Amino acid sequence: MAFQARYNNDLVNVTVDHNDVVLVIQSSDNDQYRQEFPIACICSAQWTDQLDSHTPSSRLSLCMYTSLTYPPDNDRSSETKASLQTYEFVVSFPDEGQAIASQQELTLKLPPFQNANDDTLIYAFVNPASGQQQGLSLWETVVAPVLKAGGFKTENMTLILTKAGKVREQAQSLAQNWLASPKEQKKLVLCMGGDGTVHDLINGMADTLENQPEKVDVQLGVVPAGSGNAFALSLASGKLLDAGDAALRIIRGQTRPFYLMDVGVGQANKNVAQRDGSHWVDEFQLGEDAQQHRRLLLVVMSWGFHAQIVSKSRYLRYVMGNKRFSLVAMLLLFFLHHYQGDLVLRQTQRYDHESQSFKPAGSEKDKHTVTLSSNDAEGGFTYFLTTKQASLEPGFNITPLASPFSHDMDVLCMRQATTDQLKQVAVQAFQGGKHLDHPSVDYFKAKELFLRVHEATDLCFDGEIVSVKSMDVIHLRLVDDAERKAKFYVFN
Repeated sequence: MAFQARYNNDLVNVTVDHNDVVLVIQSSDNDQYRQEFPIACICSAQWTDQLDSHTPSSRLSLCMYTSLTYPPDNDRSSETKASLQTYEFVVSFPDEGQAIASQQELTLKLPPFQNANDDTLIYAFVNPASGQQQGLSLWETVVAPVLKAGGFKTENMTLILTKAGKVREQAQSLAQNWLASPKEQKKLVLCMGGDGTVHDLINGMADTLENQPEKVDVQLGVVPAGSGNAFALSLASGKLLDAGDAALRIIRGQTRPFYLMDVGVGQANKNVAQRDGSHWVDEFQLGEDAQQHRRLLLVVMSWGFHAQIVSKSRYLRYVMGNKRFSLVAMLLLFFLHHYQGDLVLRQTQRYDHESQSFKPAGSEKDKHTVTLSSNDAEGGFTYFLTTKQASLEPGFNITPLASPFSHDMDVLCMRQATTDQLKQVAVQAFQGGKHLDHPSVDYFKAKELFLRVHEATDLCFDGEIVSVKSMDVIHLRLVDDAERKAKFYVFN
């Protein structure tokens, strides 16, 4: 679609190319004034009739969140930050019928907006201490203004300031209010923080909603503002959106359901809890402190090298920031340890290096169950993690085929790995996931797993360190739609 309009008294050509998903503004008499805007950066588009014109005309106001301007300013710094910008055009039409038709056509070519849903309630969880401690500032200067430009009302936005250790309790209270409000009331939750804040928010709401007789759908907007943003990375194909771009996703209103992992810690029956044998899985029971360890995982459960990095680096968080992880990793490589335990994967597929695809895995007796043990010839587990996310940090594609939208968990492990092998795999993980073809890497997709550790150790549950005892069993499974009362949808 293309039309001529006046912008600041200059005649310009405006083109909406839906195939390339861009809006092009170009001076009609000078080719040097040309700018392309991604349609996705548009917050709102509004038409207003011009009553004083001799011919039917309308004023088109486009509000965008972008670092681009028209006409282009060649002196602008390359570090210019994105901001809200409004462009107003006066468009003339041959007659009223053409005016109506053109307005309708343009509206259809632009993304869906929330303008008609300006009664939507927004509950914004903001953790001012997350990441670089810019959460509150980003909410006030970027996110809230962009949402307002997209049609949401300020009076319908509730700001909930939170901090580590408080999110889950606040989310439980929000869920109670959620249930008390009319079902027809549109509402969504926005989370500004890192993976830990999102984890606690989801678990807190689930604590309340899962105990209700009816199913509840929750729309979740995620604005990355933490030191760990793995979930946000997966939503944008490995790229970390800035706060305004994340808010634009909420304006566009497109959501998808994502899947969580349910984790519990317990023991096997003492009669079958010997180190040898595989019948211990069938005798698994949650421990007396099951509720303490029971939670929904959004990002990762790890054991061994990865968990120890997270565990030992927490003491350096406020001294070194994210650089602490590299320092601790170097020390762990110097004192490399292999962890003893047993692993059972159910409903499993194994990544085949030769075909570079997943194939059914298991024994002849059970073709979908895989059993691994440190008592095997392959030895102990050096590196082990289960995740729903492709990247745990920007560029680090440790499980590149994982997705929060798939109905399985990705499991990656290395057995009796050497220091050189760990280094090689780490480098290749930053090279688009080439490490999957490394001979020391085993990569699976599974729907359920049991891990029995032979020694007391620390585990990582979505960045939180959980200590377990010798012979404790960790049970991890994908949460099935049929059993969920709270179903979460994320704007993407």
